This record gives sequence, C-alpha cells and structure tokens, in this order.
Amino acid sequence: MAQTIDFVSLLHKSQEYISENYAAALSDRSKIVQLRSYIEKYLHDSGFEVEGMTFRELADKLYSEMAEYSVLTKYLGRDEIEEININGWDDIAVTYTDGHIEKAKEHFYNPQHAVDVVKRLLHHSGMIIDNATPMSQGHLPGNTRITALKEPLVDDDRGISVSIRLLHPSRVDMKALVKGGNATQKMIDFLCMCLRYGISFVVAGATSSGKTTLLNALLISIDGSIIDGFESEGPFLIIPILETFTIINWEKNNPYKAAFMMCYIKNHNMDSRACVERLMSIANKEGLYPMCGMGLIYQIGEESETVGNDFYKLLPGSGINKFNVHLVNVLIDAGIDVECFMPCGRLHNSLAYVPQPILKGIDQILLSRWIAASLALEQSLSFNLLYPNENTNPIHISIWNQEHNKNLFYNPDDEYELSNYGYSFIAGILANFDEIFAVIFGSAKELCEVSYKKSFSVQNDECVISAPLYFVEKQKRDRVGWSKRCVLRGILPKANLYLVLSCVYMAGIDGIRNNLDVKDFIDDNYNALS
Repeated sequence: MAQTIDFVSLLHKSQEYISENYAAALSDRSKIVQLRSYIEKYLHDSGFEVEGMTFRELADKLYSEMAEYSVLTKYLGRDEIEEININGWDDIAVTYTDGHIEKAKEHFYNPQHAVDVVKRLLHHSGMIIDNATPMSQGHLPGNTRITALKEPLVDDDRGISVSIRLLHPSRVDMKALVKGGNATQKMIDFLCMCLRYGISFVVAGATSSGKTTLLNALLISIDGSIIDGFESEGPFLIIPILETFTIINWEKNNPYKAAFMMCYIKNHNMDSRACVERLMSIANKEGLYPMCGMGLIYQIGEESETVGNDFYKLLPGSGINKFNVHLVNVLIDAGIDVECFMPCGRLHNSLAYVPQPILKGIDQILLSRWIAASLALEQSLSFNLLYPNENTNPIHISIWNQEHNKNLFYNPDDEYELSNYGYSFIAGILANFDEIFAVIFGSAKELCEVSYKKSFSVQNDECVISAPLYFVEKQKRDRVGWSKRCVLRGILPKANLYLVLSCVYMAGIDGIRNNLDVKDFIDDNYNALS
C-alpha cells in the first residue's frame, strides 16, 4: 500500500535505513555506486512516494542528496557557469560566463542541510569545516576553487556562506586583451617579462573584474609568443642532443635506471643553450676556446648529525656520509669528471669538477644538481643549494688556445701568474658587470643583498672576481699552468647558467678585443701573510 510523504521526511527515513543496513555505501567511495540500488530497494519495500514525483525521479533525488551535492549537483562542472555563491541556505546565486547572474530556483531545506552538503563537498577533497575550523579554503577536483564560512562567522539563520569558483581554461589570450582595449602591448610585455624572470606582482580588482582571466592568459602565454623577439609559430620543436644522453645508475645491481638528455628548442631563438653555441662560434673565430670548471656546493642533512659543534665532522655511519659517498659514485658512473670532494663547514659540501669546454661544463653541473636532489629526496634528506648568508656558487673560468692546447690566462713571469689576456678578460667583465647582473639575479631584492665588491683581487674572496695563486716552485709552475683561472662569484644557483656564462664570456672577450686594463684591483692577498 503506497503511502504519501513529504520529501524531507523521506530523506531522513532513507538515510536512517541506509546507515543501519549499508553504512559502507556512505563512507566508502568505491561502494557508492551501489547506493542507488539500495535506495530503490528501500522505496520499493517501504511503499513511500512523494506527490508530483515519479519513482525514478524520487530515487535520483535521494541519490543526489546522499551521494552527491543536493541542489548544487546540477551546477557543478558546467562550462557555462563561472561561479556559485551560497549567501544562505535559501539564497543561491549563479554567475554565468557571459556575465549575467541568476537566482537559483532551488535551495536547501534548512540551515543544517546546507552545512551538511557543503561538509560533504569539502570532505571528498580532504578539507573540513566545523566549530573548531569555521572557515575552509582550498580547491576541489575539476579545477574548482572554494571558500566556505559557517557560524560563528555567519549568522545561525543563514547556516553557511560559500563561494565556489569554476575555473575554466581561458578563452582569452593576451592578444585578445590588447585587441579588446583591456590592456596595452607595453603592459602585456612587462607582465610577461615579470612572469618569465620570477618578479613578483599582484593582480587585484573587484569581483568579476577579470583577475582570473588575466592570470590564465598570462599562464598560456608563458612561451613569450606575444613579446617582440620571442615570436613562435605553433608548438616548439624539441630536438634531442644525442651526445648528452646519459644513463643514471642509482645503485649498483639495481635494475632501475634513469636517462638524461639535453634538447634544443629548434624553432625558438631564445634557446639558452644555443646562446652558448653562438658564443663558441664567435670565440673560436678569434682563436679563443672558453673553458669552465664548476662544482656542486650544497647543504645536506641536519646539524644533529654532526659531532658537537664541529660542523666538519659527521657522526660515523650518518645518513649524510652515506649520501655523499653514494652521490660521488653515481656522478662518476654517469661520466661526470669529479676532481675532489670536501666538506666546507656547517653541513656544506663541495664537489669540484675537472675543467671542461664551456658547454659540457654547464651540462654537467645541471645534471649533477638533478642527480643530487633526486638522491636526497629518495633518502628523505633535506637538500639545498642556497645556504644562510651565502648566496652563490663560484664558477672557475678560463680561455684556451685550442690549436696549441694552451691556457691563455697563464703567465709564469707575472707577479700573479696572470697573462695580459687574463687581465683584459677580467677588465671586460668588470666593465660590463652592471649589465651582467640582470641575468644573474631574479629580483632587485637579491641584487641588493649581494655583499661582494665589484672589483678584482688575487685571493680576496670578498671580491666578485679573483685569480688564485698556486704556491709551487717556479720550475713546476708550467706543469700547473693548465689550472690557472679566474673565479667568478655572485651567481645564484637558480640563475640560467647558459645565459649567465654567455654574457660573462662575451664581456671578457670584449675586454680582450679592446685591450682593457683592470681598474678596480684590490691587493689585499690573504695568502701573502704566509
């Protein structure tokens, strides 16, 4: 015998029945698909019906209330809807992508019902809202942003206040913003350059003023296709550089391996690696062959693994010791020419590499950083290339004559064992250092924090450039001439080394071409005291 009942009462009875008999269907998302059949069984066995609703409509609505999101279900995930605002249990406003706003005909049954539905919506995404946490903010699956407030932040009779923003792929690119008069080309160029080089900026405005549209347009234009000099027709063409292909053996006798390979961006004139190749072409025509010797300086682990206050001594068998040994072995196995390893204080470690042709040298340092970070992550060790009060990794650079295999920086007869080529090269860097800073640092703040003097010294580490002496007997100096180099400081690990060193070497070559003299020489050689 059929019995007519109002929907809210039927919902409560159905929830009680399901909770008593099929609780797992409510708590376990993998079994939620079974819930509809349980609801239909209950309706059939109980004989309940609601006036004006068919059996199928009633089962669907009960399922939506228990497994989905009640009146919100029909609005979530729709392309033509941009925002859903719940101003109270009986006040729901829907904003469409064309800008018009409609009041929803449906509403929740009471304040508590609104709270329960929103709790379910948040719970499925790992967020909570309760008396202890009356505000919840985060993202839902499907690229949806949500902010929810409940009492005491909203009135009891309202139940809850929620803003649900459905973020759709941008239909507006930067060119469209310029064409529509919403921005100028100069504004767009500036914002894109800020984004490219990590300069912070704030996008602010009233509701529906276009903040998200602008940000989406910025993100899809990150290739710089709208900026003069960065134009690109269609997708980038990536060309593998086969000679850089390297197999990484993480552990001996471990079948798991990884492969590393550099690539060119063929149809883009700002491929930074290609900048180094253009540098080499220019230098080689003048008989110059750029070399660089970089290393990996990093902070690993915690101070609890050291002996007392001695940051140079690690506890026997510590994870840091094991990591360092493992790292050196993996690097050598990957073909990286590790020259030496040494601790340098406060859990800092230094790996020096044999000087290499500039392109190979940069490739090796980038590969070694990736390997080191991967190993640290695998072993749950903290890893950092930036340390307190030290914001740089030194780079050792020199110029060679390829035909005679001769280091052009070395002159055994000079007081500081530095040739005229070396002095002019350093002078060129100092003369152009303000411009070089633009590619070394990502922000004005980092630029202001640099403590190095824009000057040259032999041994003073406070200067941005030095040319270390090697204290050996005169008859042995020719044997170590290959190692003569200048040391450049002030380069952040996150800097693009291809661009930085291209700029540095071109500045140095400019100094050689114009036979510049070093003007900012500081002769306070620390080692002279000995």
